[in-house]
Amino acid sequence: MQPKSRLTLFLAQAFFLSQTLTAAYATTPDPAMEGKQAIPQDDVVMHAMKDELDRTKSKLKLDKFATPYFVSYNITDSIGFYLGASFGAITNKSDSNSRFARTVLRIGDKKLDSDRGSTFMFGDRTFVLDDDYDAIRNALWLSSDRSYKSAVENLESKKATRQYTKVEDQPDSFSDAKTVVSVKVVKNTPIDQADWEDRLRKISAIFKEYPDITQSGISFSTRKKLRRLVNSEGTTVKDQETGANFRIEATAQAKDGMETSDDETFSVNALDQLPDQKTMEESARKIASRAIELSKAKRASDYLGPILFEKDAAADLVSSVISPLVVADRADDIGYFRSSQSDKKIGQRLFPEFLSIVDDPTAKTYKDLPLKGGWEIDDEGVRAQKLTLIDKGILKAVCSTRKPTRLSKESNGHNRGGTACPGHLFIETSQPMSMSDMKKKLIETAKAQGLTSALIIRKTQSGYMGIDFSGVSGLQILSSLGGSRSSSSFIYSVDVNTGKEELVRGAQLRRLTRQDLRNMLAAGNDANTYVAKYPSDYTGTAISLVTPSLLFGELEIQKPPLETDTPPHLKNPYFDEKK
Repeated sequence: MQPKSRLTLFLAQAFFLSQTLTAAYATTPDPAMEGKQAIPQDDVVMHAMKDELDRTKSKLKLDKFATPYFVSYNITDSIGFYLGASFGAITNKSDSNSRFARTVLRIGDKKLDSDRGSTFMFGDRTFVLDDDYDAIRNALWLSSDRSYKSAVENLESKKATRQYTKVEDQPDSFSDAKTVVSVKVVKNTPIDQADWEDRLRKISAIFKEYPDITQSGISFSTRKKLRRLVNSEGTTVKDQETGANFRIEATAQAKDGMETSDDETFSVNALDQLPDQKTMEESARKIASRAIELSKAKRASDYLGPILFEKDAAADLVSSVISPLVVADRADDIGYFRSSQSDKKIGQRLFPEFLSIVDDPTAKTYKDLPLKGGWEIDDEGVRAQKLTLIDKGILKAVCSTRKPTRLSKESNGHNRGGTACPGHLFIETSQPMSMSDMKKKLIETAKAQGLTSALIIRKTQSGYMGIDFSGVSGLQILSSLGGSRSSSSFIYSVDVNTGKEELVRGAQLRRLTRQDLRNMLAAGNDANTYVAKYPSDYTGTAISLVTPSLLFGELEIQKPPLETDTPPHLKNPYFDEKK
């Protein structure tokens, strides 16, 4: 029955518009309906989606062209709250309430259809915000019409191209998948905005104690994403994803003008998982001290030799370098594959024998510690599977979507924002080494190469390292340890005779190839959870991974460029004119 009465529509609209961050998505009266072919009676949006999908699938047709063989609607509501603070004052405060809709429509058949790569980037980013049945159907109708006309053009173009282009081992366009019906209860998690404003003011005011800090900032954000997905195969999904981030950062400046910075981000699934006020205040003081310490460190020199990536640095390396190697990647359906996939094969050795990698997006904890992010059902409505990606160094499987590739024929539930993406990566070693033994091996390797020092990297700049897969040398990592005029990575030069460590600044990792990965020397016994972002995850959602420290036999470091910014001509007025 279509919920079109004026009273029903009025109540639905009033219900939705009354929601804010302090009371978002009140619990629906229906229990979770796992395995049942049902849509909640009070969900106007899903009813509109289902009704327009049925009409599109059965009636949308141009002369001489078939109706779509597959249609999918994905509508995601996102409610966010953001606070920024600096020097004891709130600098930014905003609420966001948006709705994004994505239509996937395919004509042809699964052997050859109209699809042209990732569907994530194509959608209505300013979709109907009200829960208005008629308005939502109207918007979906227009989106479907545009998608259908584009699909007709794409399919005809692909057919024409295949008449004069021969591609060996051409994958199909689309794969089969089991129907999934999962309608979850969504939860209410109130936020005390005034309390968080007070907390940010207090933490950001800590930087008034540090005259050498030139810039500082605190940010706090929360996001709730409510996803609704229906497709013409009967898949029906409704679920919610929540998250909160608290970030502290500070910048100092060396005498030669180079800016140095440090930061820490707490990224969790729920507010009650964030650290308490005392812990965050202690973190702010440590960040200020480290940024200042880095500003006084000597400039890095060119280096070629063994490098030990410890803890956070190892996590950044794994998220940026290893994750692209374990996903199925395909540019389009004509047959032009990305260079990162052209020479990758199942059964190929990518890592040393002592290293294995398991992926499990459904995992909730690691050694009783909560894991950030993850999913049970991916963005195509396919259940996520636990995978052994690397077994004793050998590539055994890849994270895949419903777009077949030469490495995968069907989906294992890893579509994230339109592309294949890992979930929780677990880096495992059969030969765990203590940190003291790792450092000892680092020094021994450096001595064997005739070096007087070796390098330990304990933290790299926030976010994943920049990677260019187009180069002939494989993985290219450029300026990954620091910007051209700044340094935010903590790299220590270790004297091979005394073991003494000295902090250096401004170093840049020049490149890291697949051969370097295969020649990895050791992995530590210190595996722990870290939060990272994968380059292939276009949703921008942080997720946890588990990795130990990693030791490489020979990598190249480039010294920082000579150009730097000049320091401010005047002192901070707070310290210059403080009464």
